[in-house]
Amino acid sequence: MTEIAAAPWPSVTATGEDDVEKRLLQAVREEILVVGLHRTTATAVARRAGVARVTLYRRSGGIRRLALSAVTIEAGEIVDHARIDLPGDTGLERTVEMSLRIIRAIAGSSLLQAIRTADLTLFEPYLTDHLGSSQRALMKAILPEIRCGLADGSIADGDPHALAVTLLHALTPFATAEGITRTEIGPEATEAQLRRLISGYLATPTPHTPEHDGTTP
Repeated sequence: MTEIAAAPWPSVTATGEDDVEKRLLQAVREEILVVGLHRTTATAVARRAGVARVTLYRRSGGIRRLALSAVTIEAGEIVDHARIDLPGDTGLERTVEMSLRIIRAIAGSSLLQAIRTADLTLFEPYLTDHLGSSQRALMKAILPEIRCGLADGSIADGDPHALAVTLLHALTPFATAEGITRTEIGPEATEAQLRRLISGYLATPTPHTPEHDGTTP
């Protein structure tokens, strides 16, 4: 599969109060990539961001919440990249392509891999109980293409929000546990199966014409 990674985070050099949160988010991301989530400390992140530790707690509430905020930023970058030059003549085709791009980027994200490896419980509430802001950002990005598919007839009639939620829920394991399919069937077969899964769920059914058995006119 062609790798489509999220764009690098922009460098933050300003030191004004308005940029403290940006510097904290960049700092926690860099710290997680260097030492892992478990070894990331408020002291190290604050030092990297150039702020006092008390400022970190006041602005973000702690490392875990700051890490989740960094994930939300990462999701936004992934969405922005997934939209670029999106191919397809129908809403269904563009929905399939955008979904595949998002899955590849999430699976290839160094930040998300580092967090999953260190502490999957950080994501557990958003995998079992309710959607997080990152997941809602992904849904918001794909909803316009689903609506286009409903309008052009390439996607079967249905509630667009329900279709997007179900699609997100069905595809999440392919992004968060990609090692299984990569090991068992390989990346090319995984992409082919994903295309089949997404298209099969969303596509407008084609009328089935029974084969003539020769016994009736």
